[in-house]
Amino acid sequence: MTKPSHVQSCVLVEHTDKTITELGRRNSSMLSHKHKHKICLSIYGRVKLNTIQ
Repeated sequence: MTKPSHVQSCVLVEHTDKTITELGRRNSSMLSHKHKHKICLSIYGRVKLNTIQ
């Protein structure tokens, strides 16, 4: 468990909201939509994008 708590919490929230799939297709839109999770999306987004593709 070397993952930051803020990222881990964000992942759970994003996962529940099913924005993971959307994030891979329109991460730029998600960044604007999820403004409060902007930082999390920046870190989690890059990792998830690599996993999706």
